[in-house]
Amino acid sequence: TSLLDQVLAEKNVNYDFQDLYANVHVPPAGIPVIVSLFESSDHVSPDTSVATPEDARMNWSNVVVGIRSDLFRAPDAGVSASVAFARHQEQSDRIPARGSDVNVRNDLATLTGQVDGHGTIGRALGFRYGGSAMRRDIQNEIEPSDAFLDAGATFLAVNRHDVRTEVGGYSELAVHAGGMDVAAGVRVDHAAGITVVQPRASIRLSGSHDGWIELSAGRSARLFHIVSDSRSEPKYAYYDFWLPAGVDGIPAATMDHLSIGAARTAGRWQLRADV
Repeated sequence: TSLLDQVLAEKNVNYDFQDLYANVHVPPAGIPVIVSLFESSDHVSPDTSVATPEDARMNWSNVVVGIRSDLFRAPDAGVSASVAFARHQEQSDRIPARGSDVNVRNDLATLTGQVDGHGTIGRALGFRYGGSAMRRDIQNEIEPSDAFLDAGATFLAVNRHDVRTEVGGYSELAVHAGGMDVAAGVRVDHAAGITVVQPRASIRLSGSHDGWIELSAGRSARLFHIVSDSRSEPKYAYYDFWLPAGVDGIPAATMDHLSIGAARTAGRWQLRADV
């Protein structure tokens, strides 16, 4: 019996889940097509022998379906396209939340089309590029449960539905010269009311003794925020807010990063360190 099973048993909680994953490669007319599917469903409920109407129940699920194919392939270049649908749902009742119990009906769905390309010019120059368009549908319904409504709940109800289109594109150029590799690129994402620019660059110096050192820096951004109020064990309860950036003064979620790494290879062994 796992530690999680023991804790759940002590709290008189039942937890069950199911996961499904499939990946199919289809080569029609010599053009490879990859179809991927992932589905998961989780359920947490009180033990039926001791359950009461006030006990919390949580259900959440994920579905991802994607298709990817090469549009063009050559020794020095290639272009591929993909379409993906993803959905995350939360349906929970009487979840503890900041002095109240809340009912949650959350739904986040996206439909994305993307094109990616790459190529090389001689042995010293390489490039990558791509673009995407996404339709994002966010629905948050979080409200105090009936018992707390009657008692004067302290949690303010949330009921918002946001649907919008997001577009983005990126490009990167890489140059190899002697023992040095330099890459620089930028990604731009846009939705109504907001545009974010995400530059990135790296430089790698390779020595003559099977070793290298690399320095990289950049910015990553996301056009929506996830605000999660997960609770520490053994209180298995959480809910999420998904807030679109550029609306009601909400900024984009951004992260600036800087890293340095080094590696040395000796025979079959490699020692690597990153900060």
